[in-house]
Amino acid sequence: MIASVARVAAADPAELPDRAGLPDDALHLVGGFGFDLGRIAAGPMIGYAAVHGVFGARSRRIAVLEELELAPTEARADDQRIGGFARGAIEARVSMWQGRVLERRRIRESEVLARGDLWIEPAIGYELASRPNEQVLGRADVSLAIGYQETRHAPGSWNGSYAAVRVTASGDDVSVLFTSGVVFGN
Repeated sequence: MIASVARVAAADPAELPDRAGLPDDALHLVGGFGFDLGRIAAGPMIGYAAVHGVFGARSRRIAVLEELELAPTEARADDQRIGGFARGAIEARVSMWQGRVLERRRIRESEVLARGDLWIEPAIGYELASRPNEQVLGRADVSLAIGYQETRHAPGSWNGSYAAVRVTASGDDVSVLFTSGVVFGN
């Protein structure tokens, strides 16, 4: 595996294989879901884990995604009341580097195209945090993520996984999350 990655990295981009019949510059749908671990700061509330889902479209090296994130939170003080956190964001995922390699599947004895992407993702969002019997905190935020995604392409569909680090700022609060998940598309 390491030797094949090294050959691909050293190869001329014109020699790299195509996306197995999927046009790279065509607009196609992207979806996914995953988990976040880290620190979610939301005014008087704090959280440590979340789930998220993404949906959008991609063309060439740019994807525009809508993300929804949900997390349980607790008070920063000694108050034991549990609250909730929700964030919606529009993200522009820009691929800074792409690598491709043919992989052999062990089960079906066939080849599939595997592609790696190193990307950055600036985003604008809106977050809501609440606790029982208290006013809901709602505010805008900005975030920046850097991540790596690996996908396997077959005619008509693709799937893969990703991992990233995201920093979100809103007011005086800064959240830092390690986020990972699966993606799929057509």
